[in-house]
Amino acid sequence: MANTRCTLCSRIHIDELIELAQLSQHRGSPSVMAHWSRLSYLHQQSLRGLKVSAGKGCDFCRFLLQCIVSQTQEREGPVWLSVHPQNGSGMVLESLLVRIGYDTIHLRLLAPRGSPQHLGGFRIGMFPLDPDLGSQANFNIARGWLTDCRNNHQACPNGNTPPALPTRVLEVGPISSPTCRLVQSNGKKGHYAALSHCWGGPITPVLDKNTLEPFQQNIGLSSLPANFHDAIAITRQLSIQYLWIDSLCIVQDSPEDWEAESAVMGDIYRRSFITISALSSPRSTSGILSPRPDEASSESGDSIDDSESRSLRASSPPGQPAASWLPLSENNPEEIVQVQGPCDVEDLGLVFKLKQAPLLGRGWTLQESILPSRQLFYTSKQIYWRCLQGAAPTSPLTVQEFFQSADGSTSPASCLPSKGSGYPALSAAFHLHSQVYANHEGRGPEPDQTALLADFRRLVGDFTKRSLTVDTDTLPAISGVAQALDSHIDGEYLAGVWSNDIPNGLLWLSTEGKDEVAARRKVEQCRGAPSWSWASSKCPMNFVCARRAESARAGEGTLDLKLVEHGVLPRSGSKNRFGPVADGSWIRLSGLAVPLYSRRKLSSEVERSPAGVVQLDEYPRIRDRELFMTVSGQLECRCSGKSGALEYLAVVASGFVFLLLERSGSSGDHGAVYRRVGIVQVYERCFAECLPYLRSQQVVVI
Repeated sequence: MANTRCTLCSRIHIDELIELAQLSQHRGSPSVMAHWSRLSYLHQQSLRGLKVSAGKGCDFCRFLLQCIVSQTQEREGPVWLSVHPQNGSGMVLESLLVRIGYDTIHLRLLAPRGSPQHLGGFRIGMFPLDPDLGSQANFNIARGWLTDCRNNHQACPNGNTPPALPTRVLEVGPISSPTCRLVQSNGKKGHYAALSHCWGGPITPVLDKNTLEPFQQNIGLSSLPANFHDAIAITRQLSIQYLWIDSLCIVQDSPEDWEAESAVMGDIYRRSFITISALSSPRSTSGILSPRPDEASSESGDSIDDSESRSLRASSPPGQPAASWLPLSENNPEEIVQVQGPCDVEDLGLVFKLKQAPLLGRGWTLQESILPSRQLFYTSKQIYWRCLQGAAPTSPLTVQEFFQSADGSTSPASCLPSKGSGYPALSAAFHLHSQVYANHEGRGPEPDQTALLADFRRLVGDFTKRSLTVDTDTLPAISGVAQALDSHIDGEYLAGVWSNDIPNGLLWLSTEGKDEVAARRKVEQCRGAPSWSWASSKCPMNFVCARRAESARAGEGTLDLKLVEHGVLPRSGSKNRFGPVADGSWIRLSGLAVPLYSRRKLSSEVERSPAGVVQLDEYPRIRDRELFMTVSGQLECRCSGKSGALEYLAVVASGFVFLLLERSGSSGDHGAVYRRVGIVQVYERCFAECLPYLRSQQVVVI
């Protein structure tokens, strides 16, 4: 091919860009521009110089100019080129960055799927995507992932011992069949896929008492919503005989059947051979395999015919700058990588794709995302895979899972369930502890209790930020996680709180502002949970991280709240102790308490400086109230509106944080009974002054 590149472009090689970026990691970066000058290749001194070179016939300068003009305002300044590789095996160099002034443009690097290119420990370029998610190319990728996982991953179940099937499953039938049918398993064992999806409104048809018998004869695929039709097609292509879908396998008009099946739903996903997750489908009729019209066209330019191994000098779709190429090294200029662009930075990482995924906004699907050992995710543009392989590179009780994707990039699996945090201790308990130790190394030590409880509280915080259609589903929707965790925790599960984590588990606090919750109100026990449980609230929340405060009083020891006894029972007629609880469920707590008075006008003995903050569970929570202390140790805060003076009881829960209780009548069995109404955080400098006025007390909270 004739040389059409200027001297500056002829010097650009991927290996030198990688070396430049790696060298920069060992140097300081006093400013943004200095940082770029150290990790980047100075291509042109100005935009004007780029235009001159493009006008003289340099194809790469012309390509860069088209990209810059299409994405930014024309501004003068040097043009820098860079890559940003990360150290570690298996990392992918996904993009070439072009910077002019303070604007950065991402250009996608592409390489043939059949012949991946490696350089300096990195795979260069992403693989092309087929925009048709139902194509054989995409099914081949999914089958390859599953086969490799089953045959080569020690940390993943190999399927040699199939589990018992759920109560009912769909027998999907052969690929060409226009029907499937419902099967009563009756204890039969076998491999099955499970579908994680958004209902998005009423579904037709569903399994009910009228369709129970006909469905066991056959179900016409044409009668099913698009999501279910596609899920059956995926299951067939993976050569799996059975599929579980909630609306077709649970009798929807039978409360008894729903109660029984919801109690084991966590196990259904946990024991599935694979879980198919319809990430981008907002409703059952959206479809999983059909590309969105506006997105299919934008992705079509990524398609490269692998049979033409050197066809990378291609063009982009109409309306976009023509694609170009760069050599990997000076020594072998024929080894090249395609440069295509510009692309949206959100297309370069899974974490961006997940921000608006409808599936991640639903409460039920959180446990569906962390309990399975294998998952096949469908977004609107490509497919992803997650399993347990490589989950414990440094410790047998620490999980670091990664997604694989059709374009060949990798992303930490922690970005899925919580959009950034992950639950390594929970994942280790659910999967590695039973799979790796039981199958390869024996039982081994139990996961750390502190880490498990901290992960569970973090998961609850993430769960409360999701939506539920039915309020009373709060505890059932997370019961699968609690049930799987039960054998690893040295305590009882009490309406969402573990008995051996009482001091921390009771200290939850709404995270929403007044504008976001203006239309919401807290209704006690509206979700089958008592006032002290986070499940009694409709609002997103986090748990307060309390610093420990050791008592200065002789013989007191720790100040943390203690659980004396409880009367927490499943809701009437329910056998699921991880689900909704009976009205009137109570706990008896022992701790140090002090009265707190809410008044319109504070008493004259109040000290000027606030002693802390009172954070009520009222909705909307207009503002937090300042806490004051009198010279005699009495705690006071101002009440709002027209409410009169109120007396609360503040009980030390953990560290400098108190549980705020309001008397709710009396009980013949328990005497005074209280409800939780908020928390109180006392400033550390004031806590010692409050300490002499605390009195040991037992309280019953409902």
